Amino acid sequence: MSKVVVGREGLSFVSACGPGKKSFWNVAPTDNWDADVAAGKKLALELRDYLSEDGSPMMVRRIFNDMEPSADLSGISVGFMSGIASMIVGSADEHSEQLVPKRH
Repeated sequence: MSKVVVGREGLSFVSACGPGKKSFWNVAPTDNWDADVAAGKKLALELRDYLSEDGSPMMVRRIFNDMEPSADLSGISVGFMSGIASMIVGSADEHSEQLVPKRH
C-alpha cells in the first residue's frame, strides 16, 4: 500500500479511490489470521501517532465508516479495533505498555 497524505501526515491504509475521494480503510487481509490481527494492531498505533500530530478525531469516524459492514470482519479489522480498545482502557491496564510503546 502506498501512503496517501491526509493532513500533514499520511496513513498507510488511506488511499485515493477516485478524483478527490479517499478510502479510509484500504487493507488487504491475508490467509493468516494471527498476522492480520498483528497488522491491525500496528495500524491502530499508526492512527494513534497520526492523531497525536494532527488532532483530527473525525478520522476515526471516517475509518469505521469505511470498514466492512458485515459482522464477518477480517483479522486486520479485528486487530485494529482491539488496538483502539486497548488504547482506550490502556491507562488502567497494567499490560497496555506492550501494545502502546512510549514515544522516544
